[in-house]
Amino acid sequence: NRDWLAGMTGRPTLDLNKTADNIAGGVAMLRWLKAEAKNLDEAIAGYYQGLGSVQSRGMYDDTKVYVAQVKARMAKF
Repeated sequence: NRDWLAGMTGRPTLDLNKTADNIAGGVAMLRWLKAEAKNLDEAIAGYYQGLGSVQSRGMYDDTKVYVAQVKARMAKF
């Protein structure tokens, strides 16, 4: 994932242990997920569970909880 994210962020030496690089990688991944997923719930679930898994198996119970928690926090901003 690091190499894939490095290409997406334009940071060839992406170090996910560095806060700024980790944030950049996370944002890049979320942008990709939003473009590939059917809707926001699926994108959020894909970040947690993996998009391929969500699309082939559906959301696991813990993934549904995660999506609800993320959306509740999003509503505050």
